[in-house]
Amino acid sequence: MSDFDEFSSRNRGENGDGSASGQNNSETYHYSFRPYPAPEPVPPEPPKKRGLGIKIVALCLVWAILGGLAGGAITLYFGGRLQPSSQVVITPPPAASAASAQTGPELSASEIYRNTVVSCVSITSSTTSSYFNRPVKSSVSGSGFVISQDGYVITNAHVIKDSDKDSILVTLYNGSSYSAAVIGYDVDNDIAVLKINVTGLTPVKFGSSSALSVGDRVYTIGDPLGSLNYTMTGGLVSALNRIINTENSDYISTFQTDAAVNSGNSGGPIINGYGQVVGIVTAKYSEQGVEGLGFALPIDNILYMINEIMQYGYVKSKPVIGISVSDARKDRNGSAGAYVQSVNSGSAAEKAGLRAGDVIVAVDGNTISSRQDLFAEKLKHKAGDTVKLKVYRSGSTIELSLTFDSSPQKS
Repeated sequence: MSDFDEFSSRNRGENGDGSASGQNNSETYHYSFRPYPAPEPVPPEPPKKRGLGIKIVALCLVWAILGGLAGGAITLYFGGRLQPSSQVVITPPPAASAASAQTGPELSASEIYRNTVVSCVSITSSTTSSYFNRPVKSSVSGSGFVISQDGYVITNAHVIKDSDKDSILVTLYNGSSYSAAVIGYDVDNDIAVLKINVTGLTPVKFGSSSALSVGDRVYTIGDPLGSLNYTMTGGLVSALNRIINTENSDYISTFQTDAAVNSGNSGGPIINGYGQVVGIVTAKYSEQGVEGLGFALPIDNILYMINEIMQYGYVKSKPVIGISVSDARKDRNGSAGAYVQSVNSGSAAEKAGLRAGDVIVAVDGNTISSRQDLFAEKLKHKAGDTVKLKVYRSGSTIELSLTFDSSPQKS
């Protein structure tokens, strides 16, 4: 069982290995703040129920070219393993002033737009699906941004993962369009790295998402509806540390914003008041009467993943525990936490001494009340990191030391 299956037995689909996932780019995602119902330890965990009345949707835009239907792709273009010529780095915001307790003067919205829009791109591609044994072509539209002078571009995995071969087109702010190769992507974290054959581009500047606070002003520039290119919207950081689930991944770590995002905004940058990219647009709530609930990937969580995709074509240091878990209730399992349903042979979990039936109640002193908590702790680490686990077993608590494995390379 791979790391992608640790928290669910459901097949996630393709994660950059060139095999088709069969997922539809217009798929509907569901989200809940409420804990998942804890299954009985035996038999194994049943599939989770979804659909709580409020929907989270991916923000790429899909429309049919032939046949009047938007279908999922069956052909995937993984592209060449191009070698990176540069690495991306974080540029911290202006140093805080001890006298004012502020982070320096922020730029105006117009200044941020002028400085950043030249680094933003529109992304289009086509997908092919079968409808009554007839091929149906669909167009996909999303957003992205340049991270290097020599043509590396970031977007969401769900924007490009089902694209037909040679169909991905990146359009720069100056109107020039280039065919893009897919260097790699990670569906679990909804990130993708593309490469276009051009030099002299203006890359974005990166800030730190860890420096964000609820109430901070943020902006995004993207391609809503696939036609309103380089639209800027603004809002606030509404909440931090939101864990959402999608059809491709049970858990994606995000922060919440009320900046307006719509279909076509997927993969666009979230920009702080200093003109620095601190997040990537990934999803929004979509329900009648619900407004201003967008979600973005924190840049601090994924910069190392971007660099590894650029170097290896996949996320090499993604931490792996090697267990299947569910939520544990105190009245049923003796202690609330993450209930270990099974342990993979030879995994980090087995080496640490974890057993089926254990309940993980703390990681490095941080309380674990659910599998969602365990995932949030895992996001703080990379392969090779060692953590201390507090485990409830047979009426007593023990401590174990676990060193995360790395995600295996895709064949």
